[in-house]
Amino acid sequence: METVFLISHKEYYFYPYEDACLQITKNTRRYYVIARLCSTFGLALPKWCWDRNAIPEEVKTIVITDAVFQPSLYKALKKEYHDKRFVLYHMNLLRGYNRCFRSYCSEAYTFDQSDAEQFGIAYRHTPYTDRIRKMDCAIETDALFLGRDKNRLQKIRQAKQTLEAAGLRTRFYVYETKDAELRMDSYMSYEDYLDQVMRAECLVEINIPGQSGCSLRFLEALFFRKKLITDNAAIRQDPWYRRENVYILGEEEDRPLQEFIKTPYSSEGLDLSELVFSNWLHGFE
Repeated sequence: METVFLISHKEYYFYPYEDACLQITKNTRRYYVIARLCSTFGLALPKWCWDRNAIPEEVKTIVITDAVFQPSLYKALKKEYHDKRFVLYHMNLLRGYNRCFRSYCSEAYTFDQSDAEQFGIAYRHTPYTDRIRKMDCAIETDALFLGRDKNRLQKIRQAKQTLEAAGLRTRFYVYETKDAELRMDSYMSYEDYLDQVMRAECLVEINIPGQSGCSLRFLEALFFRKKLITDNAAIRQDPWYRRENVYILGEEEDRPLQEFIKTPYSSEGLDLSELVFSNWLHGFE
């Protein structure tokens, strides 16, 4: 492979299904303390803190996600692989803690169109894998949500109330929240989450404040032919948006949710090849 994608947790999302997704650092408290201390003092991360053997010799481009980016790690990588091209890809909004990353890595992209315009960096759509096969399962719920609190608990509660008031069967799982009704105390593996996805009619997307870029929920909905219920009005500008498949909360009072669910899924003109992770990654070459 000529391009790799550095991530923080190999077990997260679709990463286990893609060989080019590499985790080269540990996720221990000790590692983060060392990485941040080295970053604070302008030092490169010690070689024993990351796996140099994980990156194949033939790699020409290293794409680093903001989730794993540390100035100290970047300096260590640049020192070890001085002949490689480095690209930063923001999978999160540009906020105080990660906005400075661009001062280290000059070539940067973001998943969020609004951030791209505001901060003057390039935009690239969120990708997904085509290596997970859709299973035929009996539908057990109408609307499924899984996510962390991320200062959007009130929006999550309102969405759940709106869906249930419309007669929909809901399953909402929220990490790191004090809400006893929504709280999920133990981590759900992505494989177990996908099992829930296959048994749901629709996926629910609640963006964090200020986010206009689509989350992985939209990609999962596209690749598994599930409908999406979202609060992201900007999704109308997404090339893969289809009104038959997407319901925007708070903006479609004239369209009953029950009617939306019963309308057949439309795949007309939905070519997902550009979003397939392997193709998307080749786009950096």
